[in-house]
Amino acid sequence: MTAYACPVARPKLHDDALRVRLLDTAASLLTFEGPDALFGGKPGILQGLFIEAFTRFAAELDTVIPSYAHAKATFTPLLDTVRRAVAAGLLRETNPYLIATTLWATVHGVVSLELGRAVPERAGDPAGLFEAAIRATLDGWRLRP
Repeated sequence: MTAYACPVARPKLHDDALRVRLLDTAASLLTFEGPDALFGGKPGILQGLFIEAFTRFAAELDTVIPSYAHAKATFTPLLDTVRRAVAAGLLRETNPYLIATTLWATVHGVVSLELGRAVPERAGDPAGLFEAAIRATLDGWRLRP
């Protein structure tokens, strides 16, 4: 028995009418504008789809990602705290932006997992995961006696 013996049916997203319209449009472009009108063949179509997908993704992100000013307003207090910890000898004397960014990325990663409901059950409750992740990251930046 192969892994494909029991295929899972995929929902049909497009009907035959759409297929016919796409083929009619492609035929018309090919007839009146030549082969270059079809993105230069399969590689051109794939590149066009790739570019269009990322263009649409970027446009969508612009509607949901807070502005840089908002991000900076949330990062600045963390950076100030890290600077104080470095000055007090609690954390290694290195670029405070590097330390703060690793902490910030850790927080955002854990929050993203929680919001996406992607935290494995065996990882424990989200608050415990959050604390463990921050402690582990901070431990990496602490001075070693």
